[in-house]
Amino acid sequence: MRAATLLALAALSPQAGVRPLRYQEVPEAIRASIAPNAASFGGLLEKIEGWTLERLARGEEEHLVYYVLQSSAFTRRARIEPALSAKEAIESGRVPEAAQARMRDFLAALKRPSQDPRLAHYRDHFRGTGERLQAAYREAMRFLYSKEFGAGGPGVYQTRGHSSDTSLAPCFTVWNALAVLRSLAPGARLNRVLVVGPGLDFAPRTGLRDDVPPQSYQPYLTARALLEWKLADASRLEVDCVDINPRVVRFIGKRNTLLALPRETGNADFLEYVRGLGPRIEVPAVPVRAVQFNILTQRFDPPRRFDLVIATNVLVYFDALELKLALANIDAMLKPGGWLIHNELRPELEEISAALGMPPVQGRTLEIAKGAKAPLMDAFAIHGKN
Repeated sequence: MRAATLLALAALSPQAGVRPLRYQEVPEAIRASIAPNAASFGGLLEKIEGWTLERLARGEEEHLVYYVLQSSAFTRRARIEPALSAKEAIESGRVPEAAQARMRDFLAALKRPSQDPRLAHYRDHFRGTGERLQAAYREAMRFLYSKEFGAGGPGVYQTRGHSSDTSLAPCFTVWNALAVLRSLAPGARLNRVLVVGPGLDFAPRTGLRDDVPPQSYQPYLTARALLEWKLADASRLEVDCVDINPRVVRFIGKRNTLLALPRETGNADFLEYVRGLGPRIEVPAVPVRAVQFNILTQRFDPPRRFDLVIATNVLVYFDALELKLALANIDAMLKPGGWLIHNELRPELEEISAALGMPPVQGRTLEIAKGAKAPLMDAFAIHGKN
């Protein structure tokens, strides 16, 4: 399956208006620490592009596994919580029978027509066997076990397949960050916005809901929040999105006028935010565009400049070198006086961004839910471009 996925993704990569990053465009403050010359830099970009594509393919397989374990669209068997399945699989050294039974039902369902958008997608794109599905399951469970029960630490994400998942939690984080930004910059007009890695709620690691179609929340809820906090003008606001996953780009490329929101659990502040959105909300009537784009290796041509860049649950996937490339590209796309909001609180990120003239100016942590064992937390940092 992975070879076919790689070929399909590679075929969709080149797009008009996007070109490779050039060595001379890397700021001098970090250039020498990335590559000694233009020739080696070209080789580095090629390596990163291949690594990105391989990680994206692994991420797509991980989503498939989470779909097979949780969906009720193709079987009446009980849903399986992925983290619990990972614990059983790793500690027993075998694929649990309950997971195998769901895999058999999934493969049988692929032979039948379906109106379910997720199952229809896999019917059209999955060409693997039960053996391939079990291999994908084992790999996904190894990551999940390391994250939930092992000693993987924050760095476990830097080798994980690229997840294209999303949820309402980072939208709540951005909503809070924008409230703080309004106090930091009264009268700011953030009409040109870039969302890096908006994602698509296709097959999340937990809480898959078959009764709600896949959604990409952040572009639309960011626009709504900017208008709510009076940080943008309704007649001038535009939201651009970049994502490495063509599946996400295709979804946002359609004109979406209504979002169906899932039921959520969490603490009082988060639930109040969700209730304020309502179960179904009309998408703000602002332009929302998307393009397949690698924030590590590519630039817009001609260049584009934004008042605000948002990158939640993206920077966590990058090692130190990749982080430099990502922040250099973000810095180049920000207007002077522009702002960056992200949720990756890492000391080296502060050092790199400061060297680029984009230092952090505010940061906070938020509790999303109490959790059975530990609270579910998120955070945001706000950077200002000099």
